[in-house]
Amino acid sequence: MRIEKISDIQVKFILTNSDLEERNIKVTELAYGSEKTHRLFQEMMRQAHLECNFESDNIPLMVEAMPVGKSHVVIVVTKIGDSKEAELNLTPQAYSNGQYKTHGLHETADAVAVVETMAIFSFGQMDDIVCAAKRLNDYFMGQSRLYKCDSQYFLVIQEEDDAAYALYEAETVLHEYGEKHISNYLSENYLAEHGEILINYQAIEKLALYL
Repeated sequence: MRIEKISDIQVKFILTNSDLEERNIKVTELAYGSEKTHRLFQEMMRQAHLECNFESDNIPLMVEAMPVGKSHVVIVVTKIGDSKEAELNLTPQAYSNGQYKTHGLHETADAVAVVETMAIFSFGQMDDIVCAAKRLNDYFMGQSRLYKCDSQYFLVIQEEDDAAYALYEAETVLHEYGEKHISNYLSENYLAEHGEILINYQAIEKLALYL
């Protein structure tokens, strides 16, 4: 398990499959509270305190877990106190069927959700992305980028703040072909750092027209 301090209110953990196997935890278990995930979270907070002086006692936290490729899981912990700095660093979470959803290690934090303007989906085959892009190209007007990481393809789509409904409609299509991941700038930064950018601009349009 590797830890990176992002700021005074935010810390990132990178866990390998081996880290989870040693603790007898499956990736899917991170999506709900259990005794094992609770122990993992306590271990993470102790390590954050020792290595980064990250204090979390009696402070509301937001916890996000995102599988990246087949070998790593990124967990981001954010303090969500009343400070303006905390508000500026809140990372968005998923919006589906008119309901807010929180992600991962639920019992350990008071989670806060906001409507997101970004979505990240992974695909095992390029053909699946092309099929989705052909369906989205006629109406999705936002930005889109394509990455490759750990033999998987990751499509990042992004809308303006007032177009959450258009983003939701696009996600409905993408869910038929791929798997959604925690979607925020930290997730995309991880892809940029550990993967390869294939299409940096208008990925949906280029995939639909030229493939």
